[in-house]
Amino acid sequence: MKYKNLLISRYFLISKYIGVIIMFAGGAILSPLLFLMAYPEEAALAPHFLLAAGLSILIGFVLYIYGNKHQ
Repeated sequence: MKYKNLLISRYFLISKYIGVIIMFAGGAILSPLLFLMAYPEEAALAPHFLLAAGLSILIGFVLYIYGNKHQ
């Protein structure tokens, strides 16, 4: 039983760290938007970057909170 609890706590820890990694990936997806100042004709693509980054950050945050709550 003790091993099972240890294993469960480690899975939650993994969930927490995967959430952090996914949030960083979402932030990295936003980085091309910095070039919109130099290339304003590409502004039509901005919503696609915002959607992908927003979903990544949201999913990462949910995983982080889920992993934090169950430790």
